Amino acid sequence: MLHFLPATLRGAIAGLILFCQTLLLVPILVALALLKLLIPIDVCRVFFTRACIVVAETWIAINSGWMHLTQKADWDVQLPQNMCKDIWYLVTSNHQSWA
Repeated sequence: MLHFLPATLRGAIAGLILFCQTLLLVPILVALALLKLLIPIDVCRVFFTRACIVVAETWIAINSGWMHLTQKADWDVQLPQNMCKDIWYLVTSNHQSWA
């Protein structure tokens, strides 16, 4: 979406979003993990585990958002011509690290 901006400005925007999300989400994640460690009640531990997962998924969603906002992704999908819908296939993907 911001592909028209100079790379330096897009990088600064991406870095700012990454910095802000880290500043916001790390203390929440650490607090939840400490509470999970300190409270030995199973119901509480399940709750804190789920809360940590929500924080992690939020982090991933924000990362996906700023990458979509500032980067231009080129998809290269290659499929064999003779694929059959009656058998199973193992599909793997390779990705470029954004970190």
